[in-house]
Amino acid sequence: MAHALETIDSNGEVVDVVFLCSDACHREYAGADYRGWYGCIELEFTDYCAQCGVVLPGIYQSEYGDTGPCDCLLHNVVVNRFPRERGERCRHGRWIQLPANRVASRR
Repeated sequence: MAHALETIDSNGEVVDVVFLCSDACHREYAGADYRGWYGCIELEFTDYCAQCGVVLPGIYQSEYGDTGPCDCLLHNVVVNRFPRERGERCRHGRWIQLPANRVASRR
């Protein structure tokens, strides 16, 4: 499950969606653009929080084939982490938290 921050253009069309792990990361990432809680969204594919880099498990694991998320990702309930220089991987080698320099969506 994830929070979502939509970017809407002048025509009212959604032009980008950024996923975040928690309301706290949502508020920090959005700053003045925070428009309240969007609701939790079930992701089809695994993504990572745009603010802290923590894993947001999806139904499918696109980067690891179609095997679905491992138990490590499904039971990783720690959200709103401080960005970490080296990140963290589970015992299967999958990212639980991206390294700070790989959090692509940081503003």
